[in-house]
Amino acid sequence: MNFRERQRLAKRNSRRLIAYFTASVFSVVFFVWYLSALLYGLFETDLFSFNPIALFITSPFSLNFGVLAIVCATIGLGAYSIARNLKGDGNAVAKILGASAIVRSGANASERRLLNIVEEMALASGILPPSVYVLPQNKAINALTAGESQANAAIVVTSGALIYLNRDELQGVIAHEFSHILNEDVKLNMRSAFLLGGVEFTLATGAFFMRSQRDDVVMRHEDILSPGADSPRQAWRFLFGAVLYICSAIGMVCASIVKSALNREREFLADASTVQFARQTDGIAGALKKIGGLSSNVNAPLSSMFSHFFFAEGPSGILDSHPPIEERIRRIEPKWDGSFIAPIALTEAETSEANYVPAPTFADGGIYDSLLPLANPNEGIIALKTRSDAKAKANAIEAQYIPIALKSNDAPQKALDALSIARENIEAISDFLREQASEALSARWIIYALLIDAIDEAIAKRQIAILNSRVFAEDFCKIQLALSLMKRENVVHLIFLCVPALERLTFDQYTRFKEIADLLIEEDGKISLFEFNLKYLVFYPLDIAFNLRKPPKPIHFGFYPIAKEISAILSAIAYDQFKNDSEAKAAFDRLCGERSLEYVSAKKMLSQTLELAYNAVQQANDDTKKLIIEKAIECVKADGAISIEEIETIHALRSAFGFGYL
Repeated sequence: MNFRERQRLAKRNSRRLIAYFTASVFSVVFFVWYLSALLYGLFETDLFSFNPIALFITSPFSLNFGVLAIVCATIGLGAYSIARNLKGDGNAVAKILGASAIVRSGANASERRLLNIVEEMALASGILPPSVYVLPQNKAINALTAGESQANAAIVVTSGALIYLNRDELQGVIAHEFSHILNEDVKLNMRSAFLLGGVEFTLATGAFFMRSQRDDVVMRHEDILSPGADSPRQAWRFLFGAVLYICSAIGMVCASIVKSALNREREFLADASTVQFARQTDGIAGALKKIGGLSSNVNAPLSSMFSHFFFAEGPSGILDSHPPIEERIRRIEPKWDGSFIAPIALTEAETSEANYVPAPTFADGGIYDSLLPLANPNEGIIALKTRSDAKAKANAIEAQYIPIALKSNDAPQKALDALSIARENIEAISDFLREQASEALSARWIIYALLIDAIDEAIAKRQIAILNSRVFAEDFCKIQLALSLMKRENVVHLIFLCVPALERLTFDQYTRFKEIADLLIEEDGKISLFEFNLKYLVFYPLDIAFNLRKPPKPIHFGFYPIAKEISAILSAIAYDQFKNDSEAKAAFDRLCGERSLEYVSAKKMLSQTLELAYNAVQQANDDTKKLIIEKAIECVKADGAISIEEIETIHALRSAFGFGYL
């Protein structure tokens, strides 16, 4: 299958269909006005014309403005009411459908398998894991993604998908849903639902006008066109309602046809992207074959309203939002023999991924002072304190991370590398810590534990005193011990898993969490490299989620307007390699000199300087940000090796630029 060609074709067709869809919605406005003006010219004046321009000129301003205002306001009001109820949030859609959220602490074997797949896909694609839901009592095989952005996306699967799909097939379905997120189909689906809701509201409004007029006529026992003072007004109200109803109905049908055609193209694009992402066809093709052998019809409230969100649907037709199952399979497997698979329920052993590892135990009963973390990441600085220069695992780390950061779009094999590496990194985190990271309360404790100083015991004890009345001692000590047993390079992936849970905090809980974290950071009077990176790995995306800051808008194009700030960021990274200004400057000039950037001495570098530089560079356009990240990666490779701290810096830089994680 030439999936790249399929992607290109689907994207081209989608752009054309988006224009058609928008035009079909706005044609409702035009034709309601046109027919209203036509009827006015026919009955009220002698200047009757089919020419829209002549009609607009001869019709009174009150008619032109009134009709256009009423129709636009009606569509807008209908769209707004749906948008306000859903708020662009995939979780709201999941709850409307009656889905239940999956929490790792209470998940069964098949649900844990699903959570593992979602986390692996999220890490491989560089976005935070979306919320995961299951539709109970639905033996059909299906799934959907909803939400206007990566930040509020939610994935819903039917219980049938968990029962009948093996890991590769379920991974194919989830990869398909992730491609909808990455291709921004979720935003398109939500907005098309809003627009169709607005047109549907105008349909109901037209019916209301006609029904109210009819009821009024019945109550008065008079004909709608009978003589009387109110007859013209009554007639016009009825005719306007009829025009509004007919035009809305026609517009609804046209928009639905175009929306369905558009969604079918996006489904082909998602299928092609799934093949590119997972680098195998058996998973998604197998899932489609099992759907053909069973069913995809979802039994849930308002499921028809969100039919275009789903992975698959029933028999295809002109208004169906998905291509026929057979065509989708053949595009993936051209030599398919046409036979479907009658699915058989998997056993618990087949859905179980690994034996659950319980919380760590310790002999001291959980006393704070005796349990200082052994593998804490609180090392390294930016011009404020020194860190060890150990790079024993540099080659392995470079093989894991740097090709993904630079070349994930250059070679198809990199997609497979990203997914396999993501699975290894996720599996390296204990089930206990993954469970704690999925809960809002304990996710805070993980961040607190990571901030406890691993070098200076006196500072660590003062930090513990800050937490003394704010955490449960024994549970917090278990988290500390589990962290001490975890490989240092997996800390950033654990943080990655914590952020979605922290987004579920209330506003007051989040502000308190942030205050306590700031106290822990400030206790030693210095800002370490890890602490600085943590601000952008955790608190920057959370500040946006809790509306404490707005996502930056691009106002800088190219290096020149922000050359000073870019120089500061890249100079700090270069200095961190050598801990020597002269060597750092030589590497900086060699790598960045052609961009007219100037090295900033470590003596002039403070964490506040870097923070201001980050804030300015965040307002660059995406192309400029990508070039900065490429230069940053070249800088961390300047001394021939890449440390764990440097990898975390690249993660934090990408997060600060809104690109997610590696």
